[in-house]
Amino acid sequence: MSGESQSYFLTAHVYLCITDDYAVMLDLRRDTYVAVNRDQMNSLAACVRGWPAIDATDSSGEIAHECLDPVVSKLIAANMFTNSPASGKEARPVEIPRPDVALVIEDLEVRPEVRFVDVARFLYASAISTSRKRAPTT
Repeated sequence: MSGESQSYFLTAHVYLCITDDYAVMLDLRRDTYVAVNRDQMNSLAACVRGWPAIDATDSSGEIAHECLDPVVSKLIAANMFTNSPASGKEARPVEIPRPDVALVIEDLEVRPEVRFVDVARFLYASAISTSRKRAPTT
């Protein structure tokens, strides 16, 4: 798709992750996740700058190349997409290197000390939660 047809951006507080079947967006401002299914992903690539295209066809076998206006409209209304390059960013998935070593190896082999006060607090919390669960709500 040409850059001219891609007129939307992710807002600065939204981050994108791609899985095999979905694109998942994390909205940090609202503390929510929004998933977009595989059929919609290529259509969003047609209108969102940097959005990764995953496959040439959707589940019906059709080539997805048109912008999904209803989906984009909902995401704009939710303040997840913007058409302003100044306040938005390209929809590049976050890439984090896979960890290959443990940060604190010695802590994995130390058993924590369980004191009497820890057991007493646990039993007290269990009793309170059990009694509240049984209490009728009004």
